[in-house]
Amino acid sequence: MSTEITQLAEQLLFGDRLEDKLCRPSKVTDCHPERLSAAPALPGRPNSAAWTKSKSPFPKESALGDDFERGRALLFFANHELLAIELMALCLLRFPDAPSPFRKGLLNTIFEEQDHFLRYYSRASELGVGLEDVGVNRFFWDCLSDMNDPFDFVVGMAMTFEQANLDHCIHYKALFERVGDSKSAEIMASIYADEIRHLRQGIRWFRHWKDPSVTDFTAHEGHLKLPLSMARAKGRTYDVNGRIAAGLTPDYVEQLQVTSVSKGRLPNVLVFWPNVETYIAHPSQQPPMKALNLAKECDLLPILQARHGDILLVHKKPASHFLKPLQQCGLTLPQFVEWDGTHWPDQLSERRIQSVQPWGWCPVISGTVPRKHRRWQESYRVLHSKKWSTKMLKEWADDGPPSWCSQPDLVGKVCCSLEEIIQARSQCQTDWMVLKSEFGTAGRQTIRLSKGPLSVSHRNWINRQLRTQCIVAEPWLNRVMDLSVQLSVSKNGNIALLGWNRFWTTANGQYRGHWLGSIHRHLPERFRRWMYKVGGSKGLNLIINQVVQRVGKSLADNGYFGTAGIDMLIHLRNGKFTFRPIVEVNPRYTMGQMAIEAQKICRNPDALFLWVSHQDAEVLERKFPATGSGGLESGTLKLTNGRGPHCAILAVGDAAVYLLEREKLDASIKDASFDLGV
Repeated sequence: MSTEITQLAEQLLFGDRLEDKLCRPSKVTDCHPERLSAAPALPGRPNSAAWTKSKSPFPKESALGDDFERGRALLFFANHELLAIELMALCLLRFPDAPSPFRKGLLNTIFEEQDHFLRYYSRASELGVGLEDVGVNRFFWDCLSDMNDPFDFVVGMAMTFEQANLDHCIHYKALFERVGDSKSAEIMASIYADEIRHLRQGIRWFRHWKDPSVTDFTAHEGHLKLPLSMARAKGRTYDVNGRIAAGLTPDYVEQLQVTSVSKGRLPNVLVFWPNVETYIAHPSQQPPMKALNLAKECDLLPILQARHGDILLVHKKPASHFLKPLQQCGLTLPQFVEWDGTHWPDQLSERRIQSVQPWGWCPVISGTVPRKHRRWQESYRVLHSKKWSTKMLKEWADDGPPSWCSQPDLVGKVCCSLEEIIQARSQCQTDWMVLKSEFGTAGRQTIRLSKGPLSVSHRNWINRQLRTQCIVAEPWLNRVMDLSVQLSVSKNGNIALLGWNRFWTTANGQYRGHWLGSIHRHLPERFRRWMYKVGGSKGLNLIINQVVQRVGKSLADNGYFGTAGIDMLIHLRNGKFTFRPIVEVNPRYTMGQMAIEAQKICRNPDALFLWVSHQDAEVLERKFPATGSGGLESGTLKLTNGRGPHCAILAVGDAAVYLLEREKLDASIKDASFDLGV
């Protein structure tokens, strides 16, 4: 006697005994299909596999040596098989008009899922664990039970959950082998072969129903709705070979490998917005085209600070072949969402997020993000001003610093008129003076003045700046080393020093790169002796910590919280090294913060972060190929892939030493003539 598919599917879906879920008639026909108008709230379940309100924690990998915990893991997998059976039965009932080959194939898959359940269940019983020892989670059901058509089902079940099973099978097979459980490992290996076949069948129907003009990856990604995402289509161990064997294209497999989407944790949204000071000074004006292009060329930089599940806004999604080496070297890849730089992306319009973390806050970026996540306050404006940085340095210098630190006579003057600039020049203690516009950055909007009358071009520059902002006039110092100090200010005002390192700029103050290893490494011995002489708990470290606390408190008093950077420098004065603890304060992310983040994946004491030409970066990648798994042990790694003239690279090991010498990055220190006296 034959059983109709509809009758069997109803028993599989609504039955409340384990026997119902495992029913397998010898003959099944599909002559009288009937439609189920709507999915039930939940499938029927035996008491031993009843639904639980709270999610039962999956056993930790470190606990799998214990028989009971290993049995619990197997029953988690068994419950997933039950859910798959029920969802497949639901699909058969909801869509009786689906093609007959699809329905027959789905029925055969149900029978194999029943076999999988029995294998997991039997092995768990041998290990002393029963269904009642594991809570049943309804996540799969909640994701797929509202399917609108068979394509919905194929995308969610085959292309997502069953694809991820490839990774789960090989991952847990290896873990079970590691603890000596060959029987459980053999089960995972056998089921793995079935999952490849299930995925192959799903790919066939996925391609049958999708738009043929759209790539597999785009069609898959575009059809998913949270909480389902592409991240659910893979596990901890990524199985390339199994996916290829199932029929996925190499391009799809590579794209999925570097795709990241949060699986539950609310993401932070990161965005590289480097022209903060320009927008603060001129809120109604666009920054220069060169600055706008920089924002596009470098929008991948926040990838260094991304945590699992975060979102990075970019002008164009990077290619998977560019991202793969970054992932292999230990960087956590965020989800990439394209935006035009002016409007909040439609893709995130209904997405719940933890926070928005731009490079820095200003009225323009604050007006772009959702109101709930806006952080700009008018009190922040003064914090971005070089006038405020100068005030902080003056207050510190007036407290009587050590003799080897900058004294009050080297503190800059805030000038609001041409006459004040001329007066500051006459009082300057050095042959040259530098004028900095109040909101200039990275060496831009600065000029140098020598003694003597002002030129017409200098007067014109000064008058242009004074129309909208003041100017800070400082002595031009014979700098030998730039230092970058990073701090954080919490919402409750706690201040923490995150780290400090040395960096390099061009002659006109534009940023070049950071040294990521020990700050003393590869410096001349005489200079290291000076640093040791003024270092320690009563010297350089003490001054840096004092300045961090002073600056952090002032930031907090103005309502600011988050990351900030302080640029410092060491210069020569009267033949002696002199420490200037505040050159400028940046209440935002800085390249120094990116350097600290980059340092976390470097597995070599010689490492640097540097801007070079794209052509040079390609040459360096060939000369020093990146090596390392989970960290960069040696070689060169590109961090940006923009079309501009330069890109950021990480160079580690021999590559770092080579660039340090080739670019003469520490030449100002090595060429300095100085007295070791302090």
